[in-house]
Amino acid sequence: MKTLPRTSLLSLSLAICVGIVFWTGCSSQGEIPGGKTVNMAELSGGIESDQLVLVKFGATWCPPCREIEKEIDSLDAEKLGVKIVKIDIDEQPELSSKCKVSSIPHLMLVRNGKTIQERRGFQSADSLTSWISRHQ
Repeated sequence: MKTLPRTSLLSLSLAICVGIVFWTGCSSQGEIPGGKTVNMAELSGGIESDQLVLVKFGATWCPPCREIEKEIDSLDAEKLGVKIVKIDIDEQPELSSKCKVSSIPHLMLVRNGKTIQERRGFQSADSLTSWISRHQ
């Protein structure tokens, strides 16, 4: 029996979790840290497009999440060519669960609905910039 590589499984998992979330009729909007609202249809569109998307799962009560939030906010997303989507696990528990987020902060780089790579824990702005640039 042939097994899939880990990256293929992660890509498949994210594509399935996004599809399930939309198929099960989750709310059309979710609040994310910083007062910005993400429209779930936009999230799906961004993840399914060929644009690179940085998805950050976190929570306001999590100190490393608050610290990485500052690092992410300091990035020049337009210059890096990345769309940034922040998801609060307390506000979107079903999405977090379906995407198998087990620790936070949890970062995913996604393109065309497929997870390219994931990272967990605090990352500096320089580390994030380097990570994102390697996948452009």
